Amino acid sequence: MLFNLLQVAEPIMMEPEPGMTLPQTFMAGGWHFMALITIALVCALFAAWKAPAWVKSLGKVVLAIGVMSFLMGVSDMADACAKVGNRIPFSVYCSGFKVALIAPIYSIIVYIIITIADTVRRPRI
Repeated sequence: MLFNLLQVAEPIMMEPEPGMTLPQTFMAGGWHFMALITIALVCALFAAWKAPAWVKSLGKVVLAIGVMSFLMGVSDMADACAKVGNRIPFSVYCSGFKVALIAPIYSIIVYIIITIADTVRRPRI
């Protein structure tokens, strides 16, 4: 039964290992969400230079993408676990949450970078 769970959940819950490289972590966190967050970071850094009023809005968008990716990841994990049955090890749930938290953690880091960029670009009083 565990083999069936891992077979169903493998594409959804690729467990990040301690020795994973940055590209592997990027892919495990869901490349589409991670790419959207990275694009928003580049846009916010460009906006800090050209359109400063957009920086805070882009920071909020980054956080919203992170929350949405977490909710969709947990939903995918729950669907995969529901397909298998009721005897699922707790470690599978933990690895699913671990993978689901990659994009939100990245979005928080990007939000901190955007906030610092917004603070630095403001005129000094």
